[in-house]
Amino acid sequence: MENKPVSETNPYLRDKAKRKAGLFMSVCSSSAIEGIAAEGFLDEYLSRKAKQTTSHKIAKSGQRHS
Repeated sequence: MENKPVSETNPYLRDKAKRKAGLFMSVCSSSAIEGIAAEGFLDEYLSRKAKQTTSHKIAKSGQRHS
């Protein structure tokens, strides 16, 4: 059996957009926990988190809320 790198076997890492978004979220949340979050990154993280939560609610309900 051939060992492939995780970046080739994990669907979240194969997709460049998903990989970049996941890395961004990981760095931002880890930095915030350590108390070293840069101002711009924290704002961007919270903005993305809010969009992600809204998207999840829309997908779950099947409706768009205004």
